[in-house]
Formats: sequence, C-alpha cells, structure tokens
Amino acid sequence: MVEYKKSYSGLVLIIALYAVLMLGVVFIPNISARFANILILNGTNLWIAFLSWVIYKTERIYWFTGIDYNKALNVPSQSRKEYALKHFQRFGLFTAAFIVYSIISCVSGMSVWWDINIEIVGIIGVAFSTIGIKLE
Repeated sequence: MVEYKKSYSGLVLIIALYAVLMLGVVFIPNISARFANILILNGTNLWIAFLSWVIYKTERIYWFTGIDYNKALNVPSQSRKEYALKHFQRFGLFTAAFIVYSIISCVSGMSVWWDINIEIVGIIGVAFSTIGIKLE
C-alpha cells in the first residue's frame, strides 16, 4: 500500500506548464486573434481535463474539489479514484464538445463572442455539475 502524502508540487508544476503554454500562444508568428482565442480556450479546457486526469491517477482529490487532505486521507483509494474519475469524465466531455464546437465555429465564421460565451457558460456549468458528486 502506497502512503498517501500531502503534496502540491504536481499542481504547481501543472499550473506553471499551463502558464507557459498559454503565454506561448502570443509568440506564434502571424497568428490571428481569432485562432489565438480558439487555442487559448481549447488549451484551457484541455488543461482542466488533464488536471482532473492527473488527480484521478494520483488520487490528489484535495487539489481542487473542496475536499481537504484529512478527509481524503481517511477515504479508501477506490473511493478517491471513483470521485476523481467522475470529475474527469465531465470535464473531458466538455473539452471534447468544445473542440467540435470550435471546428464548427471556425468553419462557419461565428463571432468570437460566441466562443467566449459558450466557454464561460460551459465551464461554469460543468463546475457546478460536479457539486453533486459525493465522496463515498
């Protein structure tokens, strides 16, 4: 049995990686504002899905879900994994749906405002949908 240690080093590393990648979009030569926006929105969704997958794999459910470390420590490994998997599935599904939407949006020339509003409403909706997930 692996000891369940409290550590935020992985979270800090993933946040730093996200910041570097998002800032890197600025330095892509000849990128349009439209495409930069799509990259940033999809990059953010991919990052959140990746973060939730890492939480699933490492069982670090106390990183962002409102569960504190002591509560997570006292729950069996399988329960932590199931809890994290439910979060990953929801954020992963939204990420996939937004990628499909992005392709349609770019091909049809939809307004950037649609992209931003769908992202905001979608990610907040997914976050709120996870409130009902209980750690058992």
